Amino acid sequence: MISAGIRDLKNRLSYYLREVKKGEKILITERDQVIATILPVDRGEEDSRLLSLVKEGFATWKGGKPTGSLKAGSAVSGLLAVPAGQDGPATEIPYTVIHGAKRGPVLALVAGVHAYEYPPILALYRLKAKIDPGTLRGTVIMVHIANLPSFKKRTIYYGPVDWKNLNRVFPGDRQGTASQRIAAVLNEEVVGRADALVDMHCGDGNEALIPYTYWMISGDGAFDEKTRGLALAFGLPHIIIDDTRGNDLKESKYLGNTAILRGKAAITTEAGFLGRVVIKMLREITYGQAIGEAL
Repeated sequence: MISAGIRDLKNRLSYYLREVKKGEKILITERDQVIATILPVDRGEEDSRLLSLVKEGFATWKGGKPTGSLKAGSAVSGLLAVPAGQDGPATEIPYTVIHGAKRGPVLALVAGVHAYEYPPILALYRLKAKIDPGTLRGTVIMVHIANLPSFKKRTIYYGPVDWKNLNRVFPGDRQGTASQRIAAVLNEEVVGRADALVDMHCGDGNEALIPYTYWMISGDGAFDEKTRGLALAFGLPHIIIDDTRGNDLKESKYLGNTAILRGKAAITTEAGFLGRVVIKMLREITYGQAIGEAL
């Protein structure tokens, strides 16, 4: 805390403003009485995260909008901000980005669209610890829990705010209901940055499913071969060929279909049942993601 008289403040304004930028509080006095206070701007939580990324070398800032500069061979975890709406408060999406030492494709792995489906969520946290950025070619984006409100409330299929199924409201709408806002952020920040995407599911709390992969057909032979390669590389024992998802991006509904309609190779996996944590399923999901050669 620094005190300054009015005359001194006028004469040395630049100095005092520099001190405020550093976090100092300036008390302005007149005849030894405090008459005003200059305080640093109270940056919101989101700005604080951005500044911490700058300090850690993951982003750069020259006075405008911070820009990403994740170093090759490094990783960072954070939270994607989902705005508040008329039906409820803001929320967040926990993620990790692992940027390999060598250039290559960007693979997005998304868990928790249906947040009672625990095996994919746990598998991603396990996989995070197994990937060495120093030997990785390309970049892996992990969305650990896409639907955090549902995870916190332990709801099956539907979000606890608007009671909508997140995997039926893509491409989303930032001005829409809670689930639509989450979908919009995932579409913009994850699908938009990826070259390929795996939407990871399992049997929800009311579903006893066998392990399988949806291979979604677009009608483009060369593109479909690429998604077929992803499905085979993931390695689940059954593949369902699905040509029912529709081709209108404005009504894409599903996360995987949204990626495909945006020209990104994508599959949807189902490994696990009744939301239970089964070690065999965790292994199939975790090691099934060795799909770099298919990209």
